[in-house]
Parts: sequence; structure tokens; C-alpha cells
Amino acid sequence: MAVLFFSAFGTESAGPPEQDLPELTVMLGEEEYTAARGSYCWSGNGAAACADASGNPFDYESFSGVLSAQTGADAELVFSQKPQSVRISVLDEGNPDSRNSPEKVRIPDEPGRYGYTVFAEWPEGDISYFFIVKTE
Repeated sequence: MAVLFFSAFGTESAGPPEQDLPELTVMLGEEEYTAARGSYCWSGNGAAACADASGNPFDYESFSGVLSAQTGADAELVFSQKPQSVRISVLDEGNPDSRNSPEKVRIPDEPGRYGYTVFAEWPEGDISYFFIVKTE
């Protein structure tokens, strides 16, 4: 148990700075929004780090704000570094509806608030991103 604690402590303190992690930009029409970053595990240049955060997209409203969109609109996900895989899930009033789409997000046809979780993987690790869309 002491070895695991030392290992976790050592990896976190020697990890890559957060500004070196890939970012996710959500494109809605002509508007660009930076998604909030949640949990991640990342390694590179002989260092590794993991950070744990809430998995509820609505907890990130104060970081990423709420995007406004028309129902049925398409949003594009633009990563600063192309991931190997992407999984997207959307939460509507507590009812999860998982979807898989590498680059496009279709905004639901019903008015409401939708919390999106985007889980992306690279050879160096994985990162969760979050954003909220309010449809009219």
C-alpha cells in the first residue's frame, strides 16, 4: 500500500503541465467554444499524471458556460491534437443517451438543456471534456 501511494504521488508531481494537454473546441455555426477539461491520464517525455474530476457535464457550467443552438443543428468537435478514438454521450434531465461519432454532434430535436461528455484517447493517454447546449 505504501508503494502505491509513493508511486501515485511521484507520477502526479512529475506530470506534464495541463497547458500541454490537447484542447477541444466545439464549433456551432460560426461560433467557437472551448470545452471544459475533466479527468485525464497523460504520459510523455518520461512523466505521467492523472487527475480525477466530476463526470457530470452540468458541473462544468461555470467553466464552459452554456452554448445556445437551434434544435437539429450540427456541432463539430475540433481537437488541437487528433485523437485515436472518441466517445460521446449526452445527458438530458438525468437520462443518459450514449452515441458514437468521431467528429460530428447532432443537437437533439427537442428544446432543452443537454450536457455532453466527450471521452478521447491518444497513445499518450485519455481526457474527458464537457460542454452544455441549450436548444431553442
